[in-house]
Amino acid sequence: MFSPVSKIKSFGKRFKDGFESVFSGLGYIRTHRLWKYIILPALASLAVGSILILLAYFIISNVLLPAIAIATDRILSPFDLSPGTEINQYPDAYLITLELFALFLAFLITIMAYRMMASILVVPFAGPLLNAVERIELGYSVDVPLAKDIKNTLLGLWIAVRFTIVGIFFILIGFLLGPFQVPTNALVQSYIMGRGSFDLLFEKAARNMHDRRLLARKWRAEILGNGLGILLCLAIPFIGIFLAPISALVGAALLYYREADHKRAPRPIQVEPDIATGV
Repeated sequence: MFSPVSKIKSFGKRFKDGFESVFSGLGYIRTHRLWKYIILPALASLAVGSILILLAYFIISNVLLPAIAIATDRILSPFDLSPGTEINQYPDAYLITLELFALFLAFLITIMAYRMMASILVVPFAGPLLNAVERIELGYSVDVPLAKDIKNTLLGLWIAVRFTIVGIFFILIGFLLGPFQVPTNALVQSYIMGRGSFDLLFEKAARNMHDRRLLARKWRAEILGNGLGILLCLAIPFIGIFLAPISALVGAALLYYREADHKRAPRPIQVEPDIATGV
């Protein structure tokens, strides 16, 4: 059904290819003038990402930070060191630290929730873009029957929910890892985001969940690199949420269709004109 990614390349080289694919995807869109295909998915991605990060930050600022102030007050009150239970009564340095923590936590929550919401609100709009890339690379678009498309949507939603739970678990356990919290969460979240790019490709080739897991295992290095590129791009205000997921999807498609064993449509035979007749 499909062949594994080239075994000649090392894991590091494949990781590098996955990382660079996030940026090469945008160049591919520009070269082939695919801008009309990215408008809807890019706007959907921007809307979903913006709403999620604003909502997460609002909840953290109005629920979590006041709770931290109350907890801090209970710890420091016996020593007569507590400024009180109001968060704005604490020193500026402490408030800045809490704000940075709130932004970082809102960013992580957005990434986890985005993966789940994108499968419903963003991915459907990316279908025409992927079909356009397939026509350029393969000579035809890989069509999926409606019944399988509905099944893939439900499976994709289930995978997104499962990865969201995994992401939350690693954020919680990360507090116990001390200095290893950031690299551990970066690794986990990178894989989750990268799977979002490749799953749309896998679901067209995979007959079932088992096949999809096999594909994900074979493309693990590229998935991690692709996801890390998305994470870095998402840190860019506005532009990151607007373009990163779309560019990453195109880059993943280029890696996948150029490495895997896909049949390409035959090129038209060029017949040279007869010298005598000119026909």
